[in-house]
Amino acid sequence: MSIISKKQDPRVTRTREMLRSALMTLISQMDYNAISVQDITDKATLNRATFYLHYHDKEDLLKHIIQSVLDELRSVVEPQAAHSSGQINVYQIFIDTFNHVANHAAFYRVMLQEPSVAPYLAQMQEHIEAIGMRVLTASHSEQGPTLTPPDLYIAFIGWAYLGIIKWWVLNGMHHPPEYMAAQFIRLAMSGMQREFGVSEIILTLEEQLKRGSI
Repeated sequence: MSIISKKQDPRVTRTREMLRSALMTLISQMDYNAISVQDITDKATLNRATFYLHYHDKEDLLKHIIQSVLDELRSVVEPQAAHSSGQINVYQIFIDTFNHVANHAAFYRVMLQEPSVAPYLAQMQEHIEAIGMRVLTASHSEQGPTLTPPDLYIAFIGWAYLGIIKWWVLNGMHHPPEYMAAQFIRLAMSGMQREFGVSEIILTLEEQLKRGSI
């Protein structure tokens, strides 16, 4: 938790936005490990005392940035998974997630490109997998045991999602979210068979899984 936890007034919100923007800008310019609180406050044109009113240290600040963005992602995705009808529009979910990425392009560009913050990707991945598992659980129909453990499938989809986001953001986001959502679904969910011509291999693996050979 940050030091200030009560309801924020506009000045608190603005101060935190300035500190968060300063850190994201600095990470794109220098190694995260070399950044000091003084660097952050200088960039934000604030003093150190103000920084410590809001965050314990730069790690606390970065964790709050990540948590804030991913909490917003959850708020975008989870209402679809909460529908009592059980009908989930997967395409719309991914359109919404790519719109979310577009709204936070600078954050994703830094987090997915800068090596110095790579350890924090684990926090992002864990959060994304939790969201994915919620959606999968809500949309799964009872069809008996699956060949692939759900957590393994979600891990695969999570890393595929981060990979395609990285490609999109670093290539200027020329394609609209609708296009990216369609491509992600096509590639991640059926691409192995349709795109790379390995359906025979997949069928062989499925037979081996059914026999318990692998």
